[in-house]
Amino acid sequence: ADRDVAEALDVHTRAFAARNEALALMGQALHRQSSARYDDAEHWASRALALRERTLGPDHYDVSATHLVLGLVYDEVGDYARGERHFERALAILHDDVTRGQLDRSLFDIFCSARVWTLVERDRK
Repeated sequence: ADRDVAEALDVHTRAFAARNEALALMGQALHRQSSARYDDAEHWASRALALRERTLGPDHYDVSATHLVLGLVYDEVGDYARGERHFERALAILHDDVTRGQLDRSLFDIFCSARVWTLVERDRK
């Protein structure tokens, strides 16, 4: 029993450390994005995406948030095809969460509206 508890604690500790590392990476990405340092933002967000996909799985809500950030970064530098792929992946994850009842429909609608607004703003440039 003690060994099982120790193993469970070890798994939990590693998961907590990975989540904190991913949050730190996203913080770096968002800081650089807000400073218009898009190459750096892409680097940090891509690292966070890889970590989150590896530790949380490809369909986790946090993975969708990382895809959204990468989509915005690529839109800012004019790489619309890559941005679109990340936006589509993020919305697919969020849609699945709505379908499973894990995400409120109104929050999903807000994300969709934000995506439409991004497209409108891009077309205005």
